[in-house]
Amino acid sequence: MKIQPSKCFYYKVEDEDKKTFYLKFNTNKENVLRNDKNAKFHKGEWVRIKINDYISHIVKPAENLDKISTLYNISPEKIINDNDLKNNPIFIGKILKIYK
Repeated sequence: MKIQPSKCFYYKVEDEDKKTFYLKFNTNKENVLRNDKNAKFHKGEWVRIKINDYISHIVKPAENLDKISTLYNISPEKIINDNDLKNNPIFIGKILKIYK
């Protein structure tokens, strides 16, 4: 999946995800409010969501930096620098930001 920086789209809030839909789009409630100051997050409401310029990757068992970097076609060093991993090793469940 390629994500273009600074692109926006509109999303219709559903009842079952009205409190957590922003997790689907690598954003948070505050970022949505920055782009759509009138958002109330009610069922049926259309909110403006800005797509971030990164992908969130959750480290899975048996993954290492080499495997993850190959998956996204970037260098392990870029992942290390973008996530400040010099003194923090990766572990299962860690969320890495993968910038393209």
